Amino acid sequence: MRFQQHPALGAFLAFLAHDIASHPERLASLSGDLLASMEKAAREAGDIDLDAPLSADDE
Repeated sequence: MRFQQHPALGAFLAFLAHDIASHPERLASLSGDLLASMEKAAREAGDIDLDAPLSADDE
């Protein structure tokens, strides 16, 4: 399956790149605790099929 870019993604990434270049002082690294929490959440989520239809509870 070929990756298809969402129409707004390119514009958002360009905005983000411009903002980072214009204001590098706004960048902040992730804390070790936050990174560990995100990794734990990703492991617990397991495999997610992004193409699967939403259930009635998810809509």
